Amino acid sequence: MALIVLRQKTRIDPQDLAGMIGQLLKEIIVEHQEASVCSSQEWNAAALNMQTKMRTDALVPSRNVADIAAMHVSKIFCSLPIHKRLHGHDELLLLNGLRLNLLQLQHEFSIRANCKALSELAKNHQMRSPDPDL
Repeated sequence: MALIVLRQKTRIDPQDLAGMIGQLLKEIIVEHQEASVCSSQEWNAAALNMQTKMRTDALVPSRNVADIAAMHVSKIFCSLPIHKRLHGHDELLLLNGLRLNLLQLQHEFSIRANCKALSELAKNHQMRSPDPDL
């Protein structure tokens, strides 16, 4: 969501934005490892994968923030401890809830984010995400 907003509000190369966001997310994930129920190997793999995922996201054209939820809702829904008597329309309710939350986050981020400072950080550091093929 942050990458989509920053791509729209700045003129910085999406790979530089993705590298900056990926690095920040990696640092956040590493910092919160102690609170995780995952094994340290899984947690470290997620942290390392974040930069590659951000690079991939920056390679494709920007999409609507509301569509992000649709890509992941089935996986999230399947992992929830839901009683078998509940019907499939509950997945649609989850999807709509996720979409609304993402749109609210986008709105707040668009207002509160210091896009100029983030652009400068991305431009100055050029923390491009690593090429997974190299």
